[in-house]
Amino acid sequence: MSAAVPLPGPLPRRGRALALLRATGPAGIASAIIIAVAALVAVFGPLLAPYPPNLPNLSLAWVGPTGGHLLGYDFEGRDVLSRLLAGAQTAILGPLAVVAISMTAGTLLAVTAAWRRGLS
Repeated sequence: MSAAVPLPGPLPRRGRALALLRATGPAGIASAIIIAVAALVAVFGPLLAPYPPNLPNLSLAWVGPTGGHLLGYDFEGRDVLSRLLAGAQTAILGPLAVVAISMTAGTLLAVTAAWRRGLS
């Protein structure tokens, strides 16, 4: 039998999130940092892009990474890092919009069902 892990007592109101994050250990802290960086990149990605993401230069098509272009170029000669930073915003905001719409529709259905006392 394994020893039971004691649960911490009631957490104080201030610092509750930090206490819970510390309780997850190094993996939880690393995960929180990765999620925070991904969210910041998604919000500020277009401002961080070093080059215009849709500017083609066919003479540079399929050129690999260089000092000024860390991820190289794609088949149309566009900077891959700039395109990745610009696309991160759509990749994060699109699913968030779907979740918000689903939550709104679910809440409206639940309130209507509660108001009418079920489906009958």
